Amino acid sequence: VSCGGYSDKIPILASKILTDFVENSDQYLSEQYFQSAKDRTMRKLKSYLSSTRSDDLAKYYTHFLTRMRSEGVDESIACTEKASLSTLKNQHARLFSDRIQMECLYTG
Repeated sequence: VSCGGYSDKIPILASKILTDFVENSDQYLSEQYFQSAKDRTMRKLKSYLSSTRSDDLAKYYTHFLTRMRSEGVDESIACTEKASLSTLKNQHARLFSDRIQMECLYTG
């Protein structure tokens, strides 16, 4: 979550958004939002190596080298293509099934 501008209320807003996401996940985990995020991710992944911009290639290789498991773009594309709203909801349920603790960093 990224909140911009100056206000002493930003920590309250960020906490409200995170709490709402955990407690009302059906509102956020809808087919419309999922498909939009999946399409955006696929476009980004497919354009990684077709770009001739050096900063795009630098970002790709930096990301590739610093990841714990570096499968590469092809593996990421395959995983993204297999993703579905039901698998996302299952993962969300597993993540938040136990009592969790969230840490937030506020800067500004």
